[in-house]
Amino acid sequence: MKSFPLLTLILTICLLAGCGMFDSSSERTADFQEDYPQENASPRAAKAAGMLASDAAAETAPPPTAPAQRRMIIKTANLALEIESYDPWMTLVKERVEHFDGFIISSSTRQVYKNARRGKLTLRVPQPRFEELLEVLKASAVKVSGENISGRDVSEEFFDLEARLANQKRTEKRFQEILKSAKTVEDILAVERELSRVREQIERMEGRRRFLQDRVSLSTIDVDWHEPYPLGGGSQGKTLWDKIAEGFERGFEGFADVLQSLITFVISTIPVAIFLALLIWALQRLRRWWRGRATS
Repeated sequence: MKSFPLLTLILTICLLAGCGMFDSSSERTADFQEDYPQENASPRAAKAAGMLASDAAAETAPPPTAPAQRRMIIKTANLALEIESYDPWMTLVKERVEHFDGFIISSSTRQVYKNARRGKLTLRVPQPRFEELLEVLKASAVKVSGENISGRDVSEEFFDLEARLANQKRTEKRFQEILKSAKTVEDILAVERELSRVREQIERMEGRRRFLQDRVSLSTIDVDWHEPYPLGGGSQGKTLWDKIAEGFERGFEGFADVLQSLITFVISTIPVAIFLALLIWALQRLRRWWRGRATS
């Protein structure tokens, strides 16, 4: 029973730092009193719990005139560009991205025709330079085939997260103070268990806050680009034998596609064919049995 006042104080902190913060402290206190009657707790523990609740309510009360909070907007853009030539275009993009203090996240390139390439590019740039880089990218293209700009407001989530994080840090500080005055092994283990839980929540909230700050401070631009597609699939400048060889190559590719489709069809119909064969066999057996029974 010596550790009961300390456990009472720990439970009070846990209740006050719960999901509802301190908005529903009266309901939580009623539940607490129902589980742990006041006559079983020492006057000292009850007084400490009351002081703790008063301090917590005072700390979490919002200031009378809170300053206007800035908006937290995650900006993203998708561009579809036709460029004249990949190599000089990519050199220009790298220079401008570095000039705007941005960086390239990923880049992919593939050849669609023998004389044409296409690929994708993902960029991150500080939000104040977002529109400038978009204009540079569009100006560097021969044609802008598509453009999509979107923004997601995460202000409410971010500032609510900051408030809950501050509350959890205050709870952590109180548990640290209680740990210093813990006397028994049971008390120490109970406080350390609650400290571990609170710190886990703090780490998770801080990770989410860092993620939101990163997404807000750095905007993302996805670019789907391609070089001009030559007429006739890039047949300019080819000799007769090149065209004949390309025709054979395309014919073989077409035959391979047809053969692949046929094999896929046969494999996919095997289960259906087996089921139909079993059904026909069962019907024939049933028919023979019925005829034999009728003749007898």
